[in-house]
Amino acid sequence: MDLFTIVMDFNGGTYVSQVRADDEIDALQAWSLNLNHKEISGLGEKLKSQIISEIETDSEVTKPVLLEGTINTWGTFFSIRGRKIFVHLVKTAQ
Repeated sequence: MDLFTIVMDFNGGTYVSQVRADDEIDALQAWSLNLNHKEISGLGEKLKSQIISEIETDSEVTKPVLLEGTINTWGTFFSIRGRKIFVHLVKTAQ
């Protein structure tokens, strides 16, 4: 499994975490399940559940997209109840 660094911009803050996964899609899923909503300002349990649901049910909408001109760097975006969440994934180690 590879190591992915996930950078989330949300509610005026930037939050960084790491997960191990086989690919960027699995990394996004693992990241969402491991989000600690208590450590992120404005991210409640309900919003966390909605993020997980978006990833599980709308995979084409939230599927990470390789950023042009980069290697092993993807981005995705969520808009839930008017709240914008930007997520970047970087495969940092194999």
